[in-house]
Amino acid sequence: MARLIRVGLTGAMKTRKTPVKGGLAWRWYAEPAADRDYLAMATFIELGSVWNLPRFEWYTLRVHRQLARTPGLVGYSFRAEFPLRYWTISAWENGRALHDFVRAGTHLTVMAVLPATTRRFRHTHWKVTGSGLPLAWADALHRLERSGLASTAHSARTPQ
Repeated sequence: MARLIRVGLTGAMKTRKTPVKGGLAWRWYAEPAADRDYLAMATFIELGSVWNLPRFEWYTLRVHRQLARTPGLVGYSFRAEFPLRYWTISAWENGRALHDFVRAGTHLTVMAVLPATTRRFRHTHWKVTGSGLPLAWADALHRLERSGLASTAHSARTPQ
């Protein structure tokens, strides 16, 4: 089982970083067990206009803060093609942890506000073993491409 270490009064978890090809460094929030299954997720957001960028950046900073306090997060990375295209990859203890993150705090607000400002949104989930972490951007991008275009709303259920 992965260990989560909380530090400080803010509730933020201690992290370490690992460089990953194709995106920002992978931020670890838990040490995965090599033979255990985890839930992986990749997302893609394309903004409809550069005029939406200030709001998106404002929310992105707040979602990153929420991630740092979220139980069940193993790690994540972020990628950008400024100013309109953004991707995330993340690994979670299970679908419940991901669901609890998605349906709480700033992320819940983002799901209500941002769909009107996005041109495209895609997401996909898959299982990964701890030995397969950190996630590889090339694999995640391939999986997103295969997943097809999703609506701008988060209509799909989070896997348990």
